[in-house]
Amino acid sequence: MKTLRTILLSAAVVLSAIQLMPALPVFAAETSAQAPIMAQAQETGSAIDKLSGGATFKVPDSVPVPPGEGSPTAESEPALPSLQPDFSNAAVWKDSPSPYNTPGLWGQCTWFAWSRFMELYGYDPGFRGNGYECVDQLLAAHPDAFTRSDTPVAGSMFSSYNHVGFILKVDGDVWTIQDGNQDLVSNPDWEEAIRDWRTVTMTRDEFVSQVGTVWFANPVNPVTFSE
Repeated sequence: MKTLRTILLSAAVVLSAIQLMPALPVFAAETSAQAPIMAQAQETGSAIDKLSGGATFKVPDSVPVPPGEGSPTAESEPALPSLQPDFSNAAVWKDSPSPYNTPGLWGQCTWFAWSRFMELYGYDPGFRGNGYECVDQLLAAHPDAFTRSDTPVAGSMFSSYNHVGFILKVDGDVWTIQDGNQDLVSNPDWEEAIRDWRTVTMTRDEFVSQVGTVWFANPVNPVTFSE
């Protein structure tokens, strides 16, 4: 009987202690920490609603890559030189600083070669003489960019004892040649001069039979042409 009374008394004390403890808020720490964040989110949402007028924005499936990041853009790729001259490019043709750019020399092979070189390579080739002198003068002016050779590569300039021009393609002994002055005279009329040239493919032997002994200034860096 005494034992039961002791147990009941102990239980009553524990129950009273529990009832006297202050009630703790559920998730008090989480709620107090989240309050500022929720308030800021509501404030931001209100500002966006005011700016957008309630419009709904869709996230794009892809984002454009700015130039200079990721894959290179078309603008970053240098243009390949064309197999054909562009006579509308006045800076390298009709208004060029070429020493041959005078009506008395229009249509000559040297006139064509100087401006065509400027069009292909973007700088003064440095030659000023007759056709047979052009390769050596080019090599003297730009020894870091061209080497002398008896065998051409794409982009080579050639000289013979009476002529100068270019080799645009090489396939073994089959070469694609481009040169001016097919009528063997000057053309003081500009429209006639810009028609007095050719691009032709022939064998080495066929070419040599036309121009005689030939030698070349080969570009140090390979050249690729656009069609």
